[in-house]
Amino acid sequence: IRLFQKENGGVSSARNYGTRKACGEWILFLDADDVLLPNSLRKMYNVLLSCSNINVISGNYKIISKEGERLYHNRSYRGIVPYNYKWYFFNKYSMRTGCFLIRNNIVYNNLFNESLSRFEDMEFILRILKNCVIYIIPDIVLEYHCENNSLSKIRKGNDKNKDFTFSMFFKNKNFWEKCKLGELLYLASFSYPNESKRLRNIYGSYYLYKYYANIIKKTYKLYHFLWH
Repeated sequence: IRLFQKENGGVSSARNYGTRKACGEWILFLDADDVLLPNSLRKMYNVLLSCSNINVISGNYKIISKEGERLYHNRSYRGIVPYNYKWYFFNKYSMRTGCFLIRNNIVYNNLFNESLSRFEDMEFILRILKNCVIYIIPDIVLEYHCENNSLSKIRKGNDKNKDFTFSMFFKNKNFWEKCKLGELLYLASFSYPNESKRLRNIYGSYYLYKYYANIIKKTYKLYHFLWH
């Protein structure tokens, strides 16, 4: 075990610093208030023994909040993801830090954007999904504690410029990746209720993906409610 300490420069700075210090083939990022469950690494390592051509191994997680506990998803799929962006949009697997292992070279060549402080993990994930082979397991490997997850820190001054929502690129993205970006625009309706005009000016016709994403998600949920 090697322990490194640095001045606080934000979560992306810490992850990039750790990546540069890491000497192993695989990396797992774990935030301070989350809990990696017993045998989680063993469960993911067992996948490596039988499948060598993968870049990411991801498990399920429990969300712990004031309202109680709930699973991220209730699916039992185990295997390689056939459509990275489409399945990510429909939450069929998780890429939350703490519940996935990723090859060192993938992170090292796609470091986190240190100018962002909100949805910086999303920006990173959308970049790496383009060329990654992802294997998912239904096992719960992490407890995500979200009591301290607050929007207050990004609602002051120019901090909005540190939110990925205001610096996304839609051009040359596939449909499902654009829908994921559109989902962030939909969330911005609640996070930044007074910024709709600014966001429409930034994204032009791509702003319509805000509505596409919302309609598709609601239709998908209704279908599963009626038939499952």
